[in-house]
Amino acid sequence: MNVNGTEEAEIRTVKDTTEREYRFISKLGEGGQGTIWKTQFEGFLVKLANKKIAENRKGYYSRLKYIMDRVDLPAESFAKPQALLQEPDCGYVMELMTDMKPLSELMMPPPESENNIIEWYKKDGAIKRRYTLLKKLAKIIMDIHSVGFSYGDISPYNIFVSSDPEHHEVQLIDCDNLTIARNINGEILYTPKYAAPELISKQGSHNTLTDAWSFAVIAYQLITLKHPLLGDMVNNGEPELEEKALAGDIPWIEDETDKNNICSDNIGLRSSLVIFKSVMELFQQTFGEQKSVWKRPGMQEWYEKLKKIDFRFLKCDECEEYFLPRKEMKCRFCETIKTENYVVILKFVRWEPEAEEGTRITRSKELGLPKIMLNRGDYITIDSILSHIKNFKLEIKYIKETDKIQFHLTEGENKSIFIRLKRENFDDIDTQKEHETELVKGTKKSIKSWNPNGKEKEYLIHFGELTEPHRMITFKWQS
Repeated sequence: MNVNGTEEAEIRTVKDTTEREYRFISKLGEGGQGTIWKTQFEGFLVKLANKKIAENRKGYYSRLKYIMDRVDLPAESFAKPQALLQEPDCGYVMELMTDMKPLSELMMPPPESENNIIEWYKKDGAIKRRYTLLKKLAKIIMDIHSVGFSYGDISPYNIFVSSDPEHHEVQLIDCDNLTIARNINGEILYTPKYAAPELISKQGSHNTLTDAWSFAVIAYQLITLKHPLLGDMVNNGEPELEEKALAGDIPWIEDETDKNNICSDNIGLRSSLVIFKSVMELFQQTFGEQKSVWKRPGMQEWYEKLKKIDFRFLKCDECEEYFLPRKEMKCRFCETIKTENYVVILKFVRWEPEAEEGTRITRSKELGLPKIMLNRGDYITIDSILSHIKNFKLEIKYIKETDKIQFHLTEGENKSIFIRLKRENFDDIDTQKEHETELVKGTKKSIKSWNPNGKEKEYLIHFGELTEPHRMITFKWQS
């Protein structure tokens, strides 16, 4: 769907089957199946089907009613049809969260921002917010797949996100794209530049892996501001080259073996500065193996990778933007080198009391659990990663003003432990004497210091009896 929010609306109204009347205010977008309109009711949109779709009104409405009746779709993040339109119109009413805008506005810088692309990038939350939005989008699409649907036509024009960069809501519109069958009315509908090669070549139909391709294109462009298939060869060549690139017949811009279609550094952001290694591996699997659909990572793999990097960013002391940790520790957005501030490194591990000494701790990597870098002022809430106890919750915060790390553990309704630990002058936290430590209700957990390499001390917090296997956290301050 192409977005044209400034285009004047027709002076007209439509009615739904409950006799409610909607007045068109402005056109929000237009796609292969019709147009979407803002109405006089805040948050309510109308999709007006085009003539070709309307000719099969009965079949179209049958599909919409089926979607309306499905209670297992991710309702909060998915603008399901609320009501169908009366004849002579064909279409439906949907409800969008308030204060939302299309994801395309975070991916396509306007011409006037060309000389200050970094400031434009930061305006909508810079890099950490973009990864958070992608994680949420991956979860929504994964949930749609889990109940037997593919979304069909994923594009940055039918994905909406919070307008306020302090918020991270994601919602999909255009739900008549949802499909179980091969196509709609004998056609395979897609948005140019975001469709999988097998759809363009008509060698395949909409499915979960074509959704994964569209997601990968959007993810790469959202993070780097570059389309993954449109490099210098395509941008500087004949128009036919773009068609070949989108059909998968030209190497992508970061192909590991063929550099003929690389993208100039003056376009967007260099991927080495904004893409994690684990995420780049997924891009390579998607675009580097274009002819092999079955090697393409699916949405669950995307979601698991994105979930693990939520807390792998450093925060700049100068501009307070997040950036990817690199050897020089330089902020991509203001060029400040991080030298004096600290992060707290947290790892989730497992304690095996029956194992031989030196092997009783099973590390995060072997367990497939994330490593977390907590910047000053950051906080995280953890539940099922550490315990299967009902209502188990652990809140961890790195207090900006005092350089203390705060743990608040809740187990069930009555057990609660509240601990604040300061970085300086630790010898052994177990003594609880020289450090600000407050215990409220419940049994004190074992907290010990551990210094295996003579460097920064690594501290252990156990979440169970030392005589029984259980998960635990190791943490240390690191400059």
